[in-house]
Amino acid sequence: AITISGNYIQNIALTSTFAGNQWAPFYIAAGAANFTIGSSGNGNTIGATSGTANIVCTDNAVNTALAIQYFAGAILSTGTSTIAYNTVGGVTFNGSNTNAGKRKYGIYLDRGTLTFSNNTIGNTTGNNMILSPVTGAITYYIYVLGTCLGTTTVSDNTIQNLQNNAASGDFKALIALNQLTCNGNTFSGISSASSFAVYQSIISFEVAEAVVITSNVIKAVTFSHASSGIAIVYINNGTATVNCSTNIIGEYGTANDITLAGNNLHRGVYFDACGAITFNLNEVQNINVTSTGTNSRIIGVYAGSSCDGTNTFTNNQIDNFTCAGTGTYLIHSNYYIVEGFYLSGDGTNTYRSNTITDLAATTTSATADLWVIGIQFLGASGTITVEKNRITGLTHRGTIGTIAVKIAGVRSTADGNTNFYNNVIILDNGTNTNYMPIDGFFLVPTAGTGTHNFYHNTVKIAGTTSGTAIRSAWYSAAATGTYVLRNNIF
Repeated sequence: AITISGNYIQNIALTSTFAGNQWAPFYIAAGAANFTIGSSGNGNTIGATSGTANIVCTDNAVNTALAIQYFAGAILSTGTSTIAYNTVGGVTFNGSNTNAGKRKYGIYLDRGTLTFSNNTIGNTTGNNMILSPVTGAITYYIYVLGTCLGTTTVSDNTIQNLQNNAASGDFKALIALNQLTCNGNTFSGISSASSFAVYQSIISFEVAEAVVITSNVIKAVTFSHASSGIAIVYINNGTATVNCSTNIIGEYGTANDITLAGNNLHRGVYFDACGAITFNLNEVQNINVTSTGTNSRIIGVYAGSSCDGTNTFTNNQIDNFTCAGTGTYLIHSNYYIVEGFYLSGDGTNTYRSNTITDLAATTTSATADLWVIGIQFLGASGTITVEKNRITGLTHRGTIGTIAVKIAGVRSTADGNTNFYNNVIILDNGTNTNYMPIDGFFLVPTAGTGTHNFYHNTVKIAGTTSGTAIRSAWYSAAATGTYVLRNNIF
């Protein structure tokens, strides 16, 4: 057993031209297990609890961990270890540009059963954790906390005031490649200027294992590159289960708390390929996409075509999105610029008691068919139940012309059976006077013989209209399937 507590590692300038692996102040070598780094009232301090540039690392290494690196050695390590109550702050990384594909970690944990809790990465001084590889054509991978293999619990940590200045490469505050429970952490004051073709994230889970992501707070986030696409939380775990509940993405009451500048598709939560999803009591809010580019879009919660299990999305709040995109690129021709929920997978899906409000397309010069949509189902062939949801405050400033701009509470091309019960949709386009077409329900099943039930829904369409700006509470543009409407108020 190893115990490391109450130490200070400070005032270090490290310069190296070594092209191999450059390790960390704390390095637990291969084969080690059952260790403790820090404890309540007796944690370690790496760098400084305030200020910047206490530890400066300028190196050419392929993999560098700036604080703690744990490598267990055996693939099936039985070690059970704890890293807790430590502080890492005032660290500056200045890398070289001679090694492509370099991975730079604040803390890297590899194998074993690990608990990482009550640590602080980044002190209270703004941008005190600065990750700045020099400008060049090299792709860097900047991971503040990386976990790989074994089982890891990451709980009650604060990861804050981080700045990634790499010109090109991936950035993730937490990336996990092992079975993970991520609970009660705060991610705050994080910015990245990097360009990367795939999604940069705050939390990213990318292995076919079960994952629990609960009660985390993500706030004060900026991704400033003009082309990068962002998924604030990204999950791709094959057919394994997902519990993503009671998280807050975007601070309540703070407009534009999360700012995304890329001319790209952005997602608050992205379920790429997953098994059974439980998404309950989350808040996804106050996201502002500033790019006026033609690819600029935002979706609150996206479940992709490989999410074919039994999925439940319940009691969530999706609100206060703005997007300035003008649009020519329609991914899968699915017509959106701002959207609350999106589903294209099959399986059994339930959307219950969610509130979707204040989603806004701010452009007046749309160049393609761009819609603001509360919930969209694209071609899903399973069974979908949508009940007790409230959709209000969707607005669009686009100009009606040769293109179709529209607001829709629900847009569905689902081919399976759908059930819409006891939903409330209130749409009027706010104070805008651009005569926007509005539909409460817009239905275009593309194939199949599914039954589509609409019971006890309330739809109110208000505001002013003119000419071809048709508005309807319920609209079907297809002859396929069976429609049953009962006891609705339109």
